[in-house]
Amino acid sequence: MLFWATGALGIPVALRPVETTAPYQPGFPLTAAVDGVTEVGTGWSVAEGRFEQQFAVFATAAPLDVVLLRFQFLFRGAASNAAFSEFEVDVTSDDQPTAHGRWMPLIPEDVTTDTEGGAKAFGAVVRALPGQTPTEITFRARAPFDGITGFRLRLFPSGADHAGQRPPALGTAPDGSFLLTELRVEAVPHRSSNLALGRQVYCSRAVANGLPSRHLTDGFYDTYTHPDPAGGGSAAFFELDLGRMIVLDHITVRGRQSEGPNTGLASYRIELLTESGGYAGQTQWEGVFARDPASPQRNRMDVIRSRDGRGTFAARRIRLHNESRQADQPQVAELEVYPALFPRVAIWVVDDETRPGSRELSLSSSARRLEFRIECGEFARLADGMVYRWRIVGWQDAWQETGPDGRVVLSPPPPRGIFQLECQARHSDGVWDQSGQPISLRILQPWWRDWRMLGGGALGVLFAGAAVWWRLKAAVMRRRLAAAERHLDLQRERLRIARDMHDEMGARLTYLALLADRLRQNDGNGGPEHAAQLAELAESARDSVGALDAIVWAVSPKHDSLGDLADYLSDYAPTYLRAAGIECRLDLRVESPALPLGLRLRHALIMAVKEALQNVVRHSGATTAEVGLRQQAHQLEVTICDDGRGLNPDVAGATHSGLDNMRQRLAEVNGTCHFGPGPGGRGTCVRFAVPLPSPAEIASSPNPL
Repeated sequence: MLFWATGALGIPVALRPVETTAPYQPGFPLTAAVDGVTEVGTGWSVAEGRFEQQFAVFATAAPLDVVLLRFQFLFRGAASNAAFSEFEVDVTSDDQPTAHGRWMPLIPEDVTTDTEGGAKAFGAVVRALPGQTPTEITFRARAPFDGITGFRLRLFPSGADHAGQRPPALGTAPDGSFLLTELRVEAVPHRSSNLALGRQVYCSRAVANGLPSRHLTDGFYDTYTHPDPAGGGSAAFFELDLGRMIVLDHITVRGRQSEGPNTGLASYRIELLTESGGYAGQTQWEGVFARDPASPQRNRMDVIRSRDGRGTFAARRIRLHNESRQADQPQVAELEVYPALFPRVAIWVVDDETRPGSRELSLSSSARRLEFRIECGEFARLADGMVYRWRIVGWQDAWQETGPDGRVVLSPPPPRGIFQLECQARHSDGVWDQSGQPISLRILQPWWRDWRMLGGGALGVLFAGAAVWWRLKAAVMRRRLAAAERHLDLQRERLRIARDMHDEMGARLTYLALLADRLRQNDGNGGPEHAAQLAELAESARDSVGALDAIVWAVSPKHDSLGDLADYLSDYAPTYLRAAGIECRLDLRVESPALPLGLRLRHALIMAVKEALQNVVRHSGATTAEVGLRQQAHQLEVTICDDGRGLNPDVAGATHSGLDNMRQRLAEVNGTCHFGPGPGGRGTCVRFAVPLPSPAEIASSPNPL
């Protein structure tokens, strides 16, 4: 059984009767169902149509934006049985609610009556059970949308007996009638700084029948829950997951009591943890509370702050433990969690000058008007229902409240001196947040009245002139040095391009010449060998063209971004390794694809990667290779790892020369080249790391290429 009591979050909803589809019984109009009178024999009933489906429509005074709705139906007829047989409650957002408008049924939760098992919900329909005579039916439901403008009662005929002496009727009275004495509706609004409202709660044991754990966060202070005593033992806890780590201001535990004497929760422990459910987590804070050993009073609340326990008052998960010796504990009506709001000054306005919010403000004593606005940053969405207050210690020590906009105007501002501005925000439960930090206010004398300011200004002008002269001279020297560096870089690039053309194309074309000589010598022989040599010649020619394309791509300024480098590696590496029968895996993670790369940097990386892939194909004996590209804060990292036979520390010859080439190329761009075993100690992993240019270096780069 639930006791009706308006909680701090539940707001009574005023209803206005609109229409009913059946004529009312004389003396029992629809208005009597919402007039607040609960005397026996008063209310609404119908004179006709009690054996047919009927509707009754009520409108709200204003659209409702709410989370939960709770309905209570009182049936206090002269006879003891005058309830609805079957009914559902529908909601609408129509501007003018009517019986045949657009309606959506509510799904009742926790249907309770004043008699044990007097009614039960079947989907959206609430049905009075046979043989029961409920005079009160209460249930709650979640609002399916915002902007609710009306409620509709949809009554169904039911309750026919097997003898056929009573047909299905709207009411449970012997003649099929009903008498709705009063309809009450409560709503829990969206705007609440209680982070626990409506969240799922886990209990370490099964809960008592009819007392689900969601009662702990439903917003109503008269719905209780506790573990099932049949589970045995007294060690039990409730757990709430906030979804992420949040710094807290206070936790409120409401209604530590039950219906029997001396069965209230007198001792409990609250534990704040870091990890989500299923993990042990790290205890951030905990406190044990043993208050009023006798049964606590109804509707009392415990406001718990950081000082009431030990540790850091922040949590992802919150646990409420049983510290008593009773098996049906903890029994609580509501667990509320309120975050630290950290109120701050969002903006300053000194006379007509606007300044951004800060932890310190200096202004002249000649200022005529000071304005500032208080807000709560991350929790600004709660501002519609939030109240702020402020005080200036040493000038106005008493707290002054503001409206939801947090706007304060001081005209005139405080006198000359140093003060502390303190700001607080009030949570939806009426408790003032204590997470704000004082703001320093410095009211200064005008500079033209302060000889120290005048002397300092003269020295400042002198030093500023010297600094300007020095900066001009330094700028001229920097321009000359930059021009020389650009010329030197241009010469280096020309030499590098010539070297690459010689290294890449010279070797390939020499090979083509050798093949041509062999073909000339074997021209008369013909046969399969002749055809194979021709095929090899064609393949080498195509490789030459590909190498030339790669050099042209590297030189072209159209491909100077980090994203272009990633695209090139994602195309080249799989193609090259596939020809050797090696599977290629790519792990390219680029956060800033538009970041420009210098020609020398990307060319050095491309050539080093090619050398590394060539070593994988020729010497590793691998079946799989992985190419990775990761952009870190100020560094770019490229890795080539294979699952082959690994790197021989005594390697020599061509392979050793290739390793030296890679180190030399990376050293030219201030990078590093590291060789080591692959993941799990298998194969070889080559890691290239080069520094990324800063935005200032990109803007001032003297390299025209």
